[in-house]
Amino acid sequence: MLHQSRARRAAGTIAFVSALGLTATAAQSASAAAPSACQATAVNLSLLGAANVTANTANPANTPCVADHNGNDVTGLGSIAANALDTTTSVTTGVRADAETRVTGLHADASNVTTGLVAPLTSGANSLIPALSAALSAQLGAGGGITTAIAPLHALGLNITGVDNANLTAQTSAGLPAALSAALPSLVDAGLIDTTASAVCSNGAARLSGSTTLTGVNVLGQTIDANDPVGKVLSVDSANLNLAQLLSVTAVLKSIKVQPSLLSDVANKLGNANQSTLYDVLTDPLGLLSAINPDLPAGKTVASILAAVDTAVAPVLQSTNIPLPAGILHAVVTPQSSVSDGDTQTSTGLGIDISGLGVPLLQGYLARASVTAAAASCDTPPVPTPTPTPTPQPKGKQAGESAAAMLTWKKGEAAAVLECTDVKLRLIDVHQAGKKTVIKGVADASLVGQTADLYLTYGNKKVATTKVDDDGVFEVTVPLPPASIRETNSARYYATISGKRTAALKFARRMYTTQLKKGGTRVRLSGYVTAPLAKAGTAVAIQQRVTCGKYKTVGETKVQGNGHFTATIKKPASGTAVIYRAQTAVPKRAGAARKYATYTLPQPLAL
Repeated sequence: MLHQSRARRAAGTIAFVSALGLTATAAQSASAAAPSACQATAVNLSLLGAANVTANTANPANTPCVADHNGNDVTGLGSIAANALDTTTSVTTGVRADAETRVTGLHADASNVTTGLVAPLTSGANSLIPALSAALSAQLGAGGGITTAIAPLHALGLNITGVDNANLTAQTSAGLPAALSAALPSLVDAGLIDTTASAVCSNGAARLSGSTTLTGVNVLGQTIDANDPVGKVLSVDSANLNLAQLLSVTAVLKSIKVQPSLLSDVANKLGNANQSTLYDVLTDPLGLLSAINPDLPAGKTVASILAAVDTAVAPVLQSTNIPLPAGILHAVVTPQSSVSDGDTQTSTGLGIDISGLGVPLLQGYLARASVTAAAASCDTPPVPTPTPTPTPQPKGKQAGESAAAMLTWKKGEAAAVLECTDVKLRLIDVHQAGKKTVIKGVADASLVGQTADLYLTYGNKKVATTKVDDDGVFEVTVPLPPASIRETNSARYYATISGKRTAALKFARRMYTTQLKKGGTRVRLSGYVTAPLAKAGTAVAIQQRVTCGKYKTVGETKVQGNGHFTATIKKPASGTAVIYRAQTAVPKRAGAARKYATYTLPQPLAL
C-alpha cells in the first residue's frame, strides 16, 4: 500500500530541496547579478549513491548563454529507458533567452537498484533469513515434505540436522535482485515532462518566467500531478516475495544440513560421517551413493528420491509468501518546481529522492531548464530582422484587412497549444498516413506567413518547407523515413522558423490520434495503439486539458482487436479551442504481465 507520511513531510522537504540545489523565491540580492548563462538538462540521476549521471544537456558550459540543441541522445541513461530526450537553448540578443527540456517515455524499473537492498534484507533488523529458515524448517519436521521424501535414506542412517543459515543467506542473496524486481513497483515512469525557463526583454529589463508540464508521471506506482505539494512523501508498505521467485529447489537443498549416523550404511558407503548438504548427497558429486541403491526399498533409487524431494518442495515454494519490511521503498518527490531568485529562473520537471531501508537508491531530477536575466542582454539593441515577404491573400479576403486582424488566430488552435509555454513554435503531431509522413505544428502569431523548414534528425536532412497559415498552423506531407531507422529513436522530425527550433517528435510511438473532429454537440476522436497490445477490450480514457499540466477524463472507449479505437464525447459548451489526448495501458514486451501508461500527443480542436 502506498501512502503519504505527513509527519515526516516538513523535514523531508527541507532536506530534499537543499539537496537538489533549488532555491526558494527571494528578493534580488545586493550582490552582483548572475552573468549570462542558460542550460537545459534532460536527466541528472544517481543510482545507488554513485556519482550523478547527466544525460543530454544543451549548452553544458552554462555560461555564457549560447544557442545549442541536444536531441535524440538516450545512450547516457544506461539501464534506464526513455523514448526521447530533447534539450534546447536559444538567444536573440536584446530580445530574449530561452531554455527548454523535454523528456518522453522515461522508465526506471526497480531492477536498476535491487542490488542495493540485498545487504539490509539478509542481515540486521530487516533480515528475511529468520522467516525463510522458519519456512524451510517446517518441511524438515515430522510429516514435512522433505522429511517424508528422504525417509528411505533416513532408514539407512542419513539424518537432517537443520538449516544452514550461512548457506541460506548466500542462496537468498543470489536470488533477491530478480525476486525484488518482480515484487516491487517501478521507481519512475514519465510519459512527458516539459520545462521552460525564459528571460524576455521589456522596457530595457529582463522579465523571468518559467513553466513545467507533467503528463503520465508515476513514482512508486502512484500518480504525480501539478497539485501535489513540494516534498510529497511516498512509501511501499505492503509487498511480498514469493519463495518460488526467491529460492529454487536447488537453493533449498543447498541450505539443508545432513549428517550420516556413525557406522551407518550411508556413512560406510560414503567413507565418512562428515556433515554435508542435502544437495551434495542427492546429486552424488563423487558417484559414491549409487552403491546404496541396492539397499533401498524396491523401486527406490537416489535419483527417484531426488525427484520426490523436488515434487514435495516446488509447490511449497509456489504457495509461500514472505512479507517485505514495511517502508521498503521510500520517496520524497518535488513535482513542477519553477523558481526565481531575481537573477536566475530555474524550472525542474521532477525532483526525486528514493531510498530503501536507509540505502540511497535513486536521487536527482528530470527535465531542468535555467536562464539568467543577463542572458537576454536587454541593454543591447536587438539586431533588426528582415521583414518577411507578405503572404499572398487567399481569394475572398478583404484587400484592406490589416496584419493585426490576421494575428487574432480565428480558430484558436495555436493559441490553445502555446498558452502554457513561452516557446513560440511547437510540433504537435507526426504520424504515418499510407506511404507518407504527416507533420503538423503551430506557431506564435508573430510568425504567421513565415516559412517553416522541416527536418529529419537522421542526417539532419531538410525534408520540406511550408508556410505558417493565418491561424498559426503549418502542416506538410513528406516521404516516410528510411525503413532501417523507422522504428528507432533516429526517426524524429523538427521544424525551424527564423532561427527558432521545435523539440523533435518521434515518428514511431505506441499510441496515435488519427481523427479529431466536431459535429453538432459532439466530438469524435479516433486513433490506434501499436503492438504489443495488452488485449482487446482494454480501456482507453479520453482526457481534456483543463489547466496547464492537468487533464480530466471526459469519456471512455475500448481498444479493438486490431488496436484501433473511437470515442464520441460531448463538445464543451464554451471556449474557442480545446485540447484532447487519449490514454491506455500497454505491455513493454509481448506477453509481459506489467502494463505501462501510454498517451497520444495532445491535439487541439477549434470549437
